[in-house]
Amino acid sequence: MPRYLPIAFVALVAVCAAARAEIAPQTPEQLLARSSHIAVGEVTAIYSDQTTSGDWLKTVGVVEIRVAELDKGDGLESGDAVYARFWRQQWRGEGNPPPFGSGHRLPEKGDTVRVYLNQNNGGYDALLPNGIEVISKAEDTTEE
Repeated sequence: MPRYLPIAFVALVAVCAAARAEIAPQTPEQLLARSSHIAVGEVTAIYSDQTTSGDWLKTVGVVEIRVAELDKGDGLESGDAVYARFWRQQWRGEGNPPPFGSGHRLPEKGDTVRVYLNQNNGGYDALLPNGIEVISKAEDTTEE
């Protein structure tokens, strides 16, 4: 068996795995460097709209965060609401989806988050895919 066959097989497996891969999470250093603003606060609401485009279910929206502290940037203060724009998509078609990223990882209402933002077109975009980092989960208030 030629020596290059095992190398070719490993390369083929790596290419196939990369084709189906999600958007790679950014390191803390990348998030810090690429963000214009970093805020810590509580998620007070999540607003979204869904549309179907071909075989995709697409969701766009904003996560409303009540700012407790601002770690980077200007123009936001403790107590302000900041709206972090996000997007997500899900394959609804038959068979395997084409290569795609599914978008942002979302928190839940009541979670405390650190959000890495880019100021853009009069608003703030959360960095992809892990620009909304859950610091602590909302307390469960259901009674048993």
